[in-house]
Formats: sequence, structure tokens, C-alpha cells
Amino acid sequence: MRIPRPRTMRAPRSHPGRVLGPVLSLAALAAVATSAAAQADGASRADSTAWAPIVLAGDGEHRYDVPFFEGADLDPAVPSPGQVLGFPLGARPAGHAATLACWRAWAEASPRVRLETMGRTYEGRELVVGVVTSPANHAAMDDVLARLRRLGDPREHGLADVDALVAGTPAVGWFGYSIHGDEMSGVDGGLAFAHLLIADRRPGTAALLEDVVVVVDPMMNPDGRERFLSMLNQAAGYVGNPDPR
Repeated sequence: MRIPRPRTMRAPRSHPGRVLGPVLSLAALAAVATSAAAQADGASRADSTAWAPIVLAGDGEHRYDVPFFEGADLDPAVPSPGQVLGFPLGARPAGHAATLACWRAWAEASPRVRLETMGRTYEGRELVVGVVTSPANHAAMDDVLARLRRLGDPREHGLADVDALVAGTPAVGWFGYSIHGDEMSGVDGGLAFAHLLIADRRPGTAALLEDVVVVVDPMMNPDGRERFLSMLNQAAGYVGNPDPR
């Protein structure tokens, strides 16, 4: 009986006569692939402790260490955005969950803050507004809202009544950040602004919050921002790519 020799693969015609070696069976190929995968998995686990996320700014020559607001007297009992985020504000864009974490931490730490849920996005993300004002205005918020409703149509009241309502009612400022997902700086700038109002101990800030109720929508389009951050993180790299395409 004649035992057939293993089949061989020939190189392309540009390398005549070169033998690449015997064709491996499917079982042998599977064994090689399994072994390579196991080695790669082991290497990745060994290196996992050294892995760190890509920082888009905040390191080396890109470090930004100038205070956002010069002269602010920030209460250390109110956590800074960086303390909650785990990286300096602006070093990476804050995502939806991280932004909510900042506001929840502030609502717990400061009587100047109330956090309210407005609803949810089409993708199920929570929509919130942060209300920042003096503790006295928070305590009288039902009356403030009633006065604002009356001022909504002053034709129902005499001029003197309207003047009295205006004099005794705090103004309302509304700030909304990043209505478009690719408007990167809005959300992060909003965190810096909100932290100033909440934590600043200077008399001027306290007086401002006696006269104004500040309503902050910290992220107007969470779905769009998360989509853009996903694309941004996928495109980021440790080595710069000069190709803009």
C-alpha cells in the first residue's frame, strides 16, 4: 500500500519552486489559534494593571492649571468636579453619568442645590435640572413659583401690584449646555460654572443667589453627547495622526 505524501502549497510564480510547507489540518489550525488566543489573553491580563485611559488634555504641555475663576473662595466641603470625575475638569469630556454624579454630590453637600428629574431621553437617559439659589429661596420656592405665574400675564393685575411682585420676587436665570452632541465644551464649562455658584463663599456670590434663582440644564442632549464621545474615544490615540480624514 502506498502512503500519500502531505500536500504542499507552492509560492506564487514570482518565486518558482519555493515550498511554503505542508497544509495543516483544520484541527491543527484550531489548536494553533487557541494557543495564540490564550497567550494574548494572558498578556493582556498581565498588562491590565498598567493600562490607563487616553487623556485628551491635562498632561505635559497640554496641562491647564490656571483657575477657572480667579479669586474664588471655594468651600472644600463641596466636592470639585475633578474630585467626582477622577480627572481634572477639561482633561477629558465628562459623560452623562459623570455629569449626573457631580450634580448629585453637590445636591447632597450644599443647601444651595436642588436636583430635579424632568424625564428621560429616547435612549433612556435621565434628564435633570439643577436649581441653585439661596437656602431661603429654596424654602420659599412654592411662593416664588406662584409669584412668577402671576407675572407671566401682568394684564390681570394693576401696575402697582406688578411692581410689588417684581420687587419681591427673585429673578430667574436659565442656562442650558450642549444642545448638540458635538458641542464639547458646553457641558464641561457648565460644571465649572455650577461649582462656582454652589461652592463660592464670597459675600457677592451669596448676595447674588438671594436675588436670582439659577436653573441649570447640565446636558441638553445626553444621547447625542454619548454618541459623539464614543466616536471621539474610538478615534483617540497615544500617537498623533496628522491625517484629518
